[in-house]
Amino acid sequence: MNLEMTIVSSLEKVYKSKEASTLKPLKKLSGLRGETISFQLDYVLEHDIPAWGQLSVEGPLAHLLRIRQVELMPVTRPKDFRADGDYLETEPCAMPDLLKEADLSFIPLIPGYHRSLWVDVEIPFGQGEDTRLQTDDPKDVIPAGTYNMEFTLTPLGEGACDPCKASIRIEIIDARLPELTLCHTEWFYGDCIANYYGIEPMSEAFFRVCRNFIRTAAKRNINTMLTPIFTPALDTAVGGERRTVQLVDVTVTGEDTYSFDFKNLERWIRMCLEEGIRFFEMAHLFTQWGCKCAPKILGQKEGETVRLFGWETDALSPKYASFLKQFLPALKDKLEEMGVLEHTFLHLSDEPGEKDRDTYEKVNHLVRSIVPGFKILDAMSDVEFYKRGLIDVPACATDHIGPFLKEMPENLWAYYCCAQGRNSANRFMAMPSARNRVLGLQLYRYKLQGFLHWGYNYYNCMYSYHSIDPYRTVDAEGGVPAGDPFLVYPGRDQVPEESIRLMVLDEAFNDVRALNLLESLTSYEETVALITAPLNFSHYPMEGSFYTELREKVNEAIARHIKR
Repeated sequence: MNLEMTIVSSLEKVYKSKEASTLKPLKKLSGLRGETISFQLDYVLEHDIPAWGQLSVEGPLAHLLRIRQVELMPVTRPKDFRADGDYLETEPCAMPDLLKEADLSFIPLIPGYHRSLWVDVEIPFGQGEDTRLQTDDPKDVIPAGTYNMEFTLTPLGEGACDPCKASIRIEIIDARLPELTLCHTEWFYGDCIANYYGIEPMSEAFFRVCRNFIRTAAKRNINTMLTPIFTPALDTAVGGERRTVQLVDVTVTGEDTYSFDFKNLERWIRMCLEEGIRFFEMAHLFTQWGCKCAPKILGQKEGETVRLFGWETDALSPKYASFLKQFLPALKDKLEEMGVLEHTFLHLSDEPGEKDRDTYEKVNHLVRSIVPGFKILDAMSDVEFYKRGLIDVPACATDHIGPFLKEMPENLWAYYCCAQGRNSANRFMAMPSARNRVLGLQLYRYKLQGFLHWGYNYYNCMYSYHSIDPYRTVDAEGGVPAGDPFLVYPGRDQVPEESIRLMVLDEAFNDVRALNLLESLTSYEETVALITAPLNFSHYPMEGSFYTELREKVNEAIARHIKR
């Protein structure tokens, strides 16, 4: 019996047998203060009988480590018909994704197959002017520098083989990672939280669990939050409905008059701000893919909860227009009162197309006439919407962004989703992690102001006919490629469990922050010149080593300039 362990990059996906493995050892990794840097312990047991092992860690940074087991998840739809050739798998399979807290005293060793442990080094911000690491124990305060960390995996039981060891040098750069300045949103679904945990929307339990999920999002560079003033009109079959999650209470006070109670919206915004969210998106005022109808809005009428608007309500109906004329000014006043108006966006309709321009223009003019100056943000890929002056903040699909880059709006965002599976960056489970990590460089290279994705915690089947178990179904029951609907799993303790994809996405946005820091010390031209390979939204380096090596160059340049 023989046991091997190798330290490898966070951009490797460890799941194959030794014969198929081409994993490159990682010897050194650096990070800035306030950053989480990650790597993996790849291990394999060369024996035909399963066993277990015990992991121990030695080194001055041991108290900063978080170690999780990488679990394989069932992938039934790895890609769609638009896929290119850069996928790890193209048939149904199991892919590494879920990160579960590891019991270091009992690590499963599976004969003949590589598995991995995910290791995070969580580098806190410094203390005061001496920039030492924050710690509860003064004896553990560690200055910037390079430290050796050694890992030992010891098989358990009689007749076990010798322990195996692996080591890595971790360098802490004496500079703080600056705050992320661009907006990053991964759409949050309160109905999925309520469904999975069996709790009532707007209850104490609901807000408690939402806070847990929002805290994780903010920790991983998600700084913008979709806010369900009304149940989001997203990914719902025509005529169907999602479970009601509506932060604004509406009361019918007359023939065509309404009053609004914003107490739950206030609570939501305060909660988000406390957890580190800086920007807010108000849920869409019209239905998805064409703004044809009003969203589902419930209200109190004569003491009963009734449906005021929905699929039966034409987007341009006078009754809904009257409602918006009363609601939007009241909403704007509340956001201004809470000090977040300048950091808030309005959504009209998600992904309108060419055939929807005229309707979108009409509802756009209606909303602008009611609340002029309110920033409108929507995902769309038709540049004519921008040319007509219908959108303040266009979020364009990365495979259609060329015309937008020619126009270069002041506030241009990007997005990708299920349709960007060919030559585009994305985070499908079956893709190499390099295609996830490249996003940060793309956003920095083109000076974009934001990134949007539709799925932080979407636990429904496609079109929300019913909810699903995300531990068994990772593709909305075949509706989209695996990994598209969510970045976190709903943990048993009501705290989300993270994925490899979320951690790599976090690295991508940390790249943006590090590049911004270097630019502040030098210039944009000097910083972007470090990206020596051709890079745009359809062509970029495919090797994971390019991204880890580039980041090391950026860190080295930062270290040189702060020492001057």
